[in-house]
Amino acid sequence: AGARAPPPAVLPGAVGGVPYVYDNKQYVPSRASTEGFPIVWLFADNKTPDVLYFGYQSADGVMHVYNEVKPNSVTRQQAFANEYWTILAADKKTVAVQPFKITQNNQWLSIASS
Repeated sequence: AGARAPPPAVLPGAVGGVPYVYDNKQYVPSRASTEGFPIVWLFADNKTPDVLYFGYQSADGVMHVYNEVKPNSVTRQQAFANEYWTILAADKKTVAVQPFKITQNNQWLSIASS
């Protein structure tokens, strides 16, 4: 008696069995405004042995390289909703994940080996 139940394996807001947990805090996704460019968090769960990077291509065609996504780990990146971002390979040029639109605050991206 008095034993506590274990915490749930999958927290609310999880998709595909991946809990939205980063740095011991839970981040529940929510729909971002479709107007303007509100500041949001983007999470990349890198399930590969490769170093990756967040990338954003500006209107002038320049690819901007942001946070490193370490192998087999989760990395957080601040971004703006309604923008298109990508994940770049270690050379910081090769597109590893096709561009995707940010539509949620706390949007989660899971990257597996192909």
